[in-house]
Amino acid sequence: MDSWPAILSIILVSLIMVSANPQQNETNIAEFIKSSCEVTRYPQLCVTSLSWYAGSDLKPTLSDLVKAAMNVSLVNARTVSVWAADLEKKGATTMSERERAALHDCIQNFDDTVEEIQKSLREMEQLKRGNLNPKMNDMQTFMSAALTDQDSCLNGFQAAGNISATVKVRVQKESELISNALALLNALALNAFANTGSVDTGIN
Repeated sequence: MDSWPAILSIILVSLIMVSANPQQNETNIAEFIKSSCEVTRYPQLCVTSLSWYAGSDLKPTLSDLVKAAMNVSLVNARTVSVWAADLEKKGATTMSERERAALHDCIQNFDDTVEEIQKSLREMEQLKRGNLNPKMNDMQTFMSAALTDQDSCLNGFQAAGNISATVKVRVQKESELISNALALLNALALNAFANTGSVDTGIN
């Protein structure tokens, strides 16, 4: 009988620890995302775009964050591409010839961007330690090309008229998303090649 209070205390402590674990896990994930995003040029956007992980039951690796960042940039690229195509149709009679040409080129740039990011995601699915070097090189090339596509779009609108500001806001955000995904990819490459075990890369 004398041992019952001690047993009860152990049970209560265990229940408290179990109930605290989800919040602790969420905090740990949020900290992991924040620290991982510190390598990017736009850390706040990086954290915001990946913040859904913190509220999930998933414990992401650095590889998971790279995939998520790529997917976020892919979804946004598709959204902007559809928006730009719709704008081209609706504004056909109000835009200047220079604006129409610049917008048409941008739509092609976005199509290319979508293709490059999709290629990178396919490479990510096949990534393992046995093919680390060629796969990383390919993905870095694809994501860099996607970033260049956005720069080309922005350059085309430097002197394209009134519509340029509307387009630039959307293109700039996509550039930042791609830049962040590329920065995380570069961080993954450094950690994977170093193989120190200090960061869970998720690469087997």
